[in-house]
Formats: sequence, C-alpha cells, structure tokens
Amino acid sequence: MTDWLSFWSKERRKLNKALEPFTHIYIPYGDERILPGDTIYCVGIEDGDLYLFTRVEIRRRSKDLDPTHIKSVLAHPKTKIVTDYNRPLPRPVVESLRYLRVNSSIRYKVEWRDKYKVEPQQFRGPSSLRELVQGAPNLDSLFASKSPPSPKRK
Repeated sequence: MTDWLSFWSKERRKLNKALEPFTHIYIPYGDERILPGDTIYCVGIEDGDLYLFTRVEIRRRSKDLDPTHIKSVLAHPKTKIVTDYNRPLPRPVVESLRYLRVNSSIRYKVEWRDKYKVEPQQFRGPSSLRELVQGAPNLDSLFASKSPPSPKRK
C-alpha cells in the first residue's frame, strides 16, 4: 500500500466539481503506479497555499482512461469521495510532508515570509503525482471526525 499526492490544477478542480458527487476518480499519470489498497491525497496550490481536497482509498482500478490524459487511471474508492475545496493545510503539516523525487526524499519547496508559500512549478505534468513517504498521518488527522460532546449525567 502506497500513499500518493495528486496535484489538481485549477482546470482539474473545475472538472471535478462538475462531476460531484464522485463514484470514481481519474488520476493523471497514475497508470502502472496506482494499485488497489493505495491512498491518494488530492491537493492543490492556490496563491501559494497548499489545500487538501480529499482522500481516496483505492478499492479497484478500471481500464477506462481519461481521454485528456493517456496515462491516467480510473480509480474506484472504498468509500464515497467527499471533497472540501476550502481546506488549507496548516504550516506544520506542510513541513512534515516528504515525497519521492529522482530517487531521493525531499519536502515541498517552502518560501518563508509572513506565511509559507508553496512553489507550484514543480508539480506539473508527470510530476503532478508524487509518492508520499512521510506525513500521511498528519493529512489523515485533518479528516478525523470530531465526536459530539457526551451528554452531562445528572
């Protein structure tokens, strides 16, 4: 089981919003890489901030391909895909992420000012799908549901 970061461009976000609710998802450049049991964290960069849109646990793959991306894979999730396009990642979570690139592990390119900025140029084309080697639990924690407070006993 592998964890992946899938970077969605503004165009991909518009396309996905039109398709909601999802029963499947196309992962560009995921052919021969994404396998059943893998987890995909769909993210995007907006004005230098990194956003987490959804998490997809892959149940199975299909041979149907996205005509706009020859090397895409059609992935069917284990559960319904719920998206939130307004979930910026906190700075400590961004700092914890590591992904594979050219046989080495590096973190996001972060430019420090008043707030962090993520450089989007490194996540285009085939680089829009990266194997995540550290930080998945921090991403998962953002999906943890908060249980309602227990009722007071008399």
